[in-house]
Amino acid sequence: MSRAAEHHVLALFPSARGLGFAYFTPDERLVDWGAVAIRTNEKNAAALIAARRLLVRFAPTVVALEDAKRSPSRRHPRIKQLEAALETACLEHGSEVLRFSPETVREYFGTRTKHELAEMIGRAFPAIAHRVPPARKPWTSEDLRQALFDAVALALVCFAALAARAGEDPPVAA
Repeated sequence: MSRAAEHHVLALFPSARGLGFAYFTPDERLVDWGAVAIRTNEKNAAALIAARRLLVRFAPTVVALEDAKRSPSRRHPRIKQLEAALETACLEHGSEVLRFSPETVREYFGTRTKHELAEMIGRAFPAIAHRVPPARKPWTSEDLRQALFDAVALALVCFAALAARAGEDPPVAA
């Protein structure tokens, strides 16, 4: 097994409506995924509780998060605060945290929109293909299911970064 493939990767993607997650084994198999709906006024606290449960359940060696710290980030300040709290929780749990900008993810997959990304990932992972959300209209909110596909994308970019760090050829985008 390669050095890059020794990592259990959990990707977490907070959204306005909840938390998307994807868990991959070291052989880059997607074994669990989902989007946890958060319906409370204390969204950050509820999302952090859900994330801590996932950390305990999967015990990942690496957690992939979006890099919302980069400027200019279009993420809401609440989401930025949540991502900082998620990073702290992951580090306290003993997991390494790797952050990736939205631009890095788009460049890796060669997509322009989140819907294109979700469709590409749905084709690569038939088990979640039925969850690809419809294309978003300008006047509608983002579907919670999109967070699942954003999490899968983060995990795949994370595996590529781990392979590059280990001096190996990165896996090819889906």
